[in-house]
Amino acid sequence: MAIKKRNGRWIFVQKIGGKLHRVSTGYPVATKATKEAAGRRATEIELEIRAGMHGWTKDVPTVERYWSSTYRPTYTLQKRAPQRDDQVMAHALPFFGSLRLDAVKKSDCERCLNQRRAAVSANPRRKTPGRIAEGTVQRERSFLHALFQQAVEDQLIDRNPWRGVERQGYAVRERLLTEAEQAELLRRLSPRFQRFVLFLLGTGVRLEECRGDPTNARPSLVRALGSSHRQVRKDT
Repeated sequence: MAIKKRNGRWIFVQKIGGKLHRVSTGYPVATKATKEAAGRRATEIELEIRAGMHGWTKDVPTVERYWSSTYRPTYTLQKRAPQRDDQVMAHALPFFGSLRLDAVKKSDCERCLNQRRAAVSANPRRKTPGRIAEGTVQRERSFLHALFQQAVEDQLIDRNPWRGVERQGYAVRERLLTEAEQAELLRRLSPRFQRFVLFLLGTGVRLEECRGDPTNARPSLVRALGSSHRQVRKDT
């Protein structure tokens, strides 16, 4: 917030909701006391503008519109794995999508997380689907917190409703293969697939990364694929 001199008076000048506002405080540029009074009046003017006075109504988009028109094309596409954001929003939009950003409350956020905790894994290959892990719920909480915080920085809302939602602790699942499990796995494979699995285990590359286009992968992955390709040609 700033007050500036204009035609001998202090003027409130601030950009709110993407629009620059200039409103006279009514106090002349005269003494230190009038400047202090103009500062107090400027604070009141800002609150009035945000309340819809001075002929201005704030256009706050819905969560779905902000995601599709602003956040996804601007911030998500800069990431290395934008599909993860799409997965999170696929679960969040049925819950928040039709709500305006400023209509979402802390209680809504808590209900959304509890609903996700009650959901089962979406993996169709699992014979007995279990509930999703708490770690998954917390990663989604972190992403939604970041999305609403960006809306705050874009001056669309005044407060992030996720700010008061506490992060819950969770046990990290053990996903590493022991040496005995690796030996048993390789024993069951043909020599052709043994080389493939050894490459995955040795580089830490995920299966989808290995199957995808290496030109869009991380530089470390490109180097790993290149060295492995040369080694396979040499071995064959």
